[in-house]
Amino acid sequence: MMMLDRAIRSHSADRRLDARRRSASENDALVMTQIQQANRPVSAYDIADRVSQISSFMVPNQVYRTLARLISQGRVVRIESLSGYFPAQPQGDVCLICTHCHAVSFRPAPEVVATLRRLAKAGGYAVSAVVIEAHGQCATCARTV
Repeated sequence: MMMLDRAIRSHSADRRLDARRRSASENDALVMTQIQQANRPVSAYDIADRVSQISSFMVPNQVYRTLARLISQGRVVRIESLSGYFPAQPQGDVCLICTHCHAVSFRPAPEVVATLRRLAKAGGYAVSAVVIEAHGQCATCARTV
């Protein structure tokens, strides 16, 4: 029994060491793959669990650092109201979220963003980011629910 315990501890330690040896680009690829395969917004903890199941161990802090890098590169966006991450979409000013299936769709709305920035400026605010998310039912759920 003690040998089994040692073997398990050794295996866990090996997985943690492997995780430390991964490069930033390897972490980027692992995290990006999990976000793309999820087809819905996914949390950092879910990403860590998924990566740990298919590869070597990954802790949420590694995921958060990787997500910050992917966001700064414009490859991932945070869906604020769901506390999840999703692949960035070109021309995605407005995020539409299905309350039933959690499908996410982005639509361009430069005039809405410009209006918000103008209103903020008139109120003396310096806007650093505009996040527009709307919740409702997607076309599929509207037909079936």
